[in-house]
Amino acid sequence: MSKKNIVFIVGIFLLLMAHPATGFAEGVDERLTRADQAFEQQQYTDALSGYEAIYGEGYFNEKMLYRLAFMHENLKNYPAAIYYLKKAAQEFGNESSEAKIKQMMQMNGGTRLFSADGWDAYLLFYNRYGTLLWIGFAIVGLGMAATLFVPKRSPNSLRSVGLISGWTLFAVVGIFLLHHLVRSPHRAVLVEKTSFYDFPSYAANSFSNVFSLGETVAVTDEEDIWSLVEAGGREFWVPRRVLRDL
Repeated sequence: MSKKNIVFIVGIFLLLMAHPATGFAEGVDERLTRADQAFEQQQYTDALSGYEAIYGEGYFNEKMLYRLAFMHENLKNYPAAIYYLKKAAQEFGNESSEAKIKQMMQMNGGTRLFSADGWDAYLLFYNRYGTLLWIGFAIVGLGMAATLFVPKRSPNSLRSVGLISGWTLFAVVGIFLLHHLVRSPHRAVLVEKTSFYDFPSYAANSFSNVFSLGETVAVTDEEDIWSLVEAGGREFWVPRRVLRDL
């Protein structure tokens, strides 16, 4: 295969990776408008069911997440309200929401008020700038590939510096994106009361109140109906049904 064909294939791949699908699917906009209208007319039952259905299909915006949190809080369904506040903060950023989350954790009887973890800032950065990083990665990659077709000339210090800088930038951005794809945690919110187990079985030693309802945990392993969750350096098994993925 010629160099030109290789560069063309790599370029198409990078551009596809840099331009993920976004926006709402056909028909979702109309349902979202109806849910918005129901909320504004204080028809909260219709608004809640409409928003939940849309969210269940993987579509959401910031306003919808805060409205879902508001309605669940009014229903005193605090774990669900915390979940939507956490999702909004992770996707769109809002440091002030942590105080509200802790308040609802206390109202729900929680004593361990660790509502945030070290991944919040990282994931918010990626959600804000990830698309730009992918686009930049593709452009730099194509630019570096194009240098393969530039005729070699006598040594040129400026050109050498440019090539080194370009490949360095390409490598740094590539490592960050690869890290996100491989190492980004599977996070969830604890939304139902449960005991916490030493190993994945109801026959295992169990403990109560290890984590609070509404707490964000990292899911590090799964087995059958069980998930191994970690937060604050502690790991326990819980039934998967008590978690809701962020």
